[in-house]
Amino acid sequence: MAWYLRRTSRAMFVMALAIGTLACSKGDDPSSAEAAHGEPPKATKGTASSSPATDGHGKPAAKGAHAGAPSHWEYTGPTGQRYWSELDQSNLKCVDGSAQSPINIAHATLTPLAKITYDYNLAPVKVRNNGHTIQVDYLPASGYDGGKITLENKVYKLRHLNFHRPSEHTINGRQFPMEVQLVHQADDQSLAVVGVLMDIGLHNGAFDAIWAAMPQKPDTAEVADKPFSANSLLPRSLSTLRYQGSLTTPPCFEGVLWLLMKTPITIAQTQVQQFRKLFEFNSRYTQPLNGRDVYEDTSEP
Repeated sequence: MAWYLRRTSRAMFVMALAIGTLACSKGDDPSSAEAAHGEPPKATKGTASSSPATDGHGKPAAKGAHAGAPSHWEYTGPTGQRYWSELDQSNLKCVDGSAQSPINIAHATLTPLAKITYDYNLAPVKVRNNGHTIQVDYLPASGYDGGKITLENKVYKLRHLNFHRPSEHTINGRQFPMEVQLVHQADDQSLAVVGVLMDIGLHNGAFDAIWAAMPQKPDTAEVADKPFSANSLLPRSLSTLRYQGSLTTPPCFEGVLWLLMKTPITIAQTQVQQFRKLFEFNSRYTQPLNGRDVYEDTSEP
């Protein structure tokens, strides 16, 4: 029986997911980010989450992903996340939704879950600065084919990936220096997002071609000089935390299946600082659980 039988029906739409990364002011200590750059979010509908709100994304992207609202928005200030629902009527889910993302994960139900098969391709990519994050899109030369994941006989094609600094999701209140989110879409337009947390460690060569192509100006893009495979972003352990959530940027549509890797990958502090020069703060605050279940997979090593 599918672990997510209780999920609500998904809207049938093609959207483009852009991901935000919250920046820290005191070196790379994520815990200082909220006080330095963000304000506590407006009260949202439902019960409080299991930890204080801590720490968002998207302009429309190429073929299939998570579509941004028509109005201009930011993470902080007059058009920041406190006011997203006031910027455009289509953003109302950002304030009154009951299954919003990201979340803090303080407790998860241990259970064997359906195996996820990862089948990513080495393909040419375009690295885009969309004004909210760095987004990696697959090019026509690859048939827009970055590969896929398969879960319970359902195929979700990889559409693009985005970066946040620091992480949007938190574990027991801990925020990680960065998070990368791999956005997948099925033929019925439903979304599954694989989230990978990043911790400070050795230089990670998986990011070299992307970092070298990162445009300095918003709304510009560069083709990476080497092909890229999302396989390089997966940790050794593929065990996941799974829950039903939403897009983390306007319009905050719900019905998104989140697959968050339990094991982080490493990234060098110098690599984090390169990203920080472009995006000082681009993450959404954690949202109330509102009684949702989080499941921790015990079937993967």
